[in-house]
Amino acid sequence: MEINPLVSVIIVTFNRIQEFKRALMSVLGQDYYPYEILVVDNGSTDGTGKMIRDQFPQVIYLFSPSNLGCPEGRNLGIRKARGDWLFFLDDDAWCEQDLLGKAVTRIQQCDPMTMVVMPQIQEWVNGHWVMRFSARKVVNIASFSGGVSLIHKNVFNKFGPYPNTHYGAEEKYMAVQLLSNHYQIILDPSIVVYHKPSIHRSPMFLFQLKIQNDFLWTIHFSPLWVVLPSLLIKTVQWLKSGIKKGYYWNSIKGTISGWISIYKIIRKNNRLTTQQYFSYIKIRKKVKIHYTD
Repeated sequence: MEINPLVSVIIVTFNRIQEFKRALMSVLGQDYYPYEILVVDNGSTDGTGKMIRDQFPQVIYLFSPSNLGCPEGRNLGIRKARGDWLFFLDDDAWCEQDLLGKAVTRIQQCDPMTMVVMPQIQEWVNGHWVMRFSARKVVNIASFSGGVSLIHKNVFNKFGPYPNTHYGAEEKYMAVQLLSNHYQIILDPSIVVYHKPSIHRSPMFLFQLKIQNDFLWTIHFSPLWVVLPSLLIKTVQWLKSGIKKGYYWNSIKGTISGWISIYKIIRKNNRLTTQQYFSYIKIRKKVKIHYTD
């Protein structure tokens, strides 16, 4: 009989006490055992810490006096986690009570090279629920969402922590490392997480960060001869997207920040060779699944 592995659930939060409590309660209601819960508080001032200490003493509470952002907050949780498997949950999301059990069962049935299991995400869009992915069965995918996924801790032991992007693109950094080293990422649509974007987030600023980090990813990882044409294409794509969303000024600031970053080409040891780059692109095209609108 296979013994269930310890799963460390990591939730990063900042001044979203009610939304966070909903996320936490959904984890406390899991029918899986054993698991631990680690909460990384990015300097909340809304009473989140007191609530955890008073009502949920079983939770491992990690407080940062300053806002570390999502990636660095997760990195703090990773360093303190005891489980071999880590489940990350955003504080404005929640899960069904069988999520951990289903995710662990799925990973036990997978190829040993599978390092990430991602669930279907039910998104709250314009007053109704919409499935983020159109897949109806288990499929390989080329990236993952860091706030709703089960990930083996060895991923971070092997490739290091998430890069400090504050928000966005950190999963893409990790995905390219995994896929270029022949590991697998899967989506299991039978596992469900619900996500209702927080009323406290700033969509325009987050959009700007996504652009900036997309440029940085290209600069860090792409072969040098690919960088310039890729950035030109991305500039047009992001400006068009910004116009469509009404975030025109943020798209301009994001692309400008991205272009400035070309003078800061760092982490050259992580740069893909031309062969690895095309291998990664081939994998992305092969396993691409469509978002539902």
